[in-house]
Amino acid sequence: MKGMITSALLRKFFVSLLTPVFGALNLAIVTYGLEVVKAIFIEGYDPWITDVKFMLLGVPLFSYIFIFMIGFPVSFISDLLTFKLSNTWRMSMAFLIHTTGSLVAVVFVDYYFYLYFALPFSIIFWVLDEYLRRKKRRLR
Repeated sequence: MKGMITSALLRKFFVSLLTPVFGALNLAIVTYGLEVVKAIFIEGYDPWITDVKFMLLGVPLFSYIFIFMIGFPVSFISDLLTFKLSNTWRMSMAFLIHTTGSLVAVVFVDYYFYLYFALPFSIIFWVLDEYLRRKKRRLR
């Protein structure tokens, strides 16, 4: 049991490091569309390069605070609560716990923060966590 908890904590930590990166990329693409891809890969292309840089650099740094304060504990609690459920029920309940756990952001900030940041980031966190969980299970 101790090894399983350590493994889960390491997985959560790794996912906590990846989520803001994927979340910022998602946010930048949703906000600016293909302009982000052009700004990243086409040298000299500079319509909104400062906004894109903020999205890709500033948003992850800012969101690490929320991921480690809210996302990490909620995800670990989700694992503890759904441990004995069958795979389909476990995934559904884990998704529900992750998305409702991000509602804490409404208390700290506002509804729009939840809608544009907390909810997408919690879904990305859940997807990455489930992917790594399945990948680890296949390796055994």
